[in-house]
Amino acid sequence: SPYFFLNANRFELPDNVIKYNDRVYFPANAVLEAFDFDLGWDTEKNALIVYRNSLRTYIEDGSEKIKETGANDQISPPSFIYHNLLYISEETMRQLTDVSLTVEGQLEDCPFFRRDLLENTTIPDDYRINAPVIQYSGCCTVGNMAMEILNISANDAKAYAGVINAVAEKLPEVNTYSVVIPNSSEFYAPLYKSAKQINGIRTIYQNLSEKVIPINAVGPLGDHAGEKLYFNTDHHWTQRGAYYAYRALNDYRGYKTPDLSEFATDHVSGFVGSFAGFMKGTPGESVCRSNPDLLERFLPMVEVQGQAFSDMNMQKSLGAVYAIDKRYNSYMTFISGDRPISRFTTSNKNGKSIMIIKESYGNAFATWAMNDYETVYVLDPREFNGFGGKQERFNLMEFYAKYKFDDLVIINYPVGMTAGLRQAIYNLIQ
Repeated sequence: SPYFFLNANRFELPDNVIKYNDRVYFPANAVLEAFDFDLGWDTEKNALIVYRNSLRTYIEDGSEKIKETGANDQISPPSFIYHNLLYISEETMRQLTDVSLTVEGQLEDCPFFRRDLLENTTIPDDYRINAPVIQYSGCCTVGNMAMEILNISANDAKAYAGVINAVAEKLPEVNTYSVVIPNSSEFYAPLYKSAKQINGIRTIYQNLSEKVIPINAVGPLGDHAGEKLYFNTDHHWTQRGAYYAYRALNDYRGYKTPDLSEFATDHVSGFVGSFAGFMKGTPGESVCRSNPDLLERFLPMVEVQGQAFSDMNMQKSLGAVYAIDKRYNSYMTFISGDRPISRFTTSNKNGKSIMIIKESYGNAFATWAMNDYETVYVLDPREFNGFGGKQERFNLMEFYAKYKFDDLVIINYPVGMTAGLRQAIYNLIQ
């Protein structure tokens, strides 16, 4: 592991030492405070101020320059801000401290992520089903697969982005991420029926404020569209599909996600999902029942205990919930289905916590967060503030003041962009 010496004393450095453009960078506070430096920030100069005795040094932040020129340009500034930490280069540290530095092991070069607005993301056509589209009760069958053809209008996209911006504005200390997921028709419907949801997702991401980080899950899903990312018989995605979206979030944050093959599994065959009910009594139901799904279940690598509640203060318990609930051989197996607010505590003793605001697509996504956080909150805004007649109140800022969380992920698929569900999210900050 990386370390440095000060007066023959060895100081271990944290895991978040990174390499960028072949230069090694260290978190400023982890290094300079060990040398009794005081750190400040000059907002006018956009520079770190380093104090020790009569020494006063300015180190300019190169983040904006990197963003302007692109992540692949060979710019190696003396310092930059990455994932909310200020990093200084090895050379800068030497100039300030005259230390003897040794880096053991191998550091992979770390990309400096820019906002990914899906400008270079395309939808593959390789896996589209060449079969008639037969419509039943708001959904359809295409060969042996049932699906919904969904659209995200430009107006809905802009309005949804506005709601996410408003939430982020109310929680300035939290890292807010937007994850928008296309449904199965984006990758598998015949091209002439494609609604091009990617255009709506681009519009959302282009209209997000600087306080919201867009996560490109579309590209990773497209890259793996040959795998079972969505069910044949259910309107949800699979836990495998959710894995690639969650891994995209981790990639942005600079965290490593174990390969799927490293997780213990507990798969169930013969799953027939929601589309059979949607198309009940039609030939579409027969298509679903004749083509049941494999319900893949990947188990967390950590111990997890969960409880669901009907109220913001988490006093009215609805009982135990599970990351993978083996009582259900349906989509409800993921975090025990839709609950108003759930809290999962894990054996990760890292102090990290995340809030996931979601409709049901977020359920499979949340299972992966258990591996990285000590506490995972999962909130369904459809269960509060008058939505569907449910009068229990939930205010996100009051909840944060009491329970705190480091990261906020707001995840939805195209239905979540509609007026009613937008309002349900917006009501959380009223």
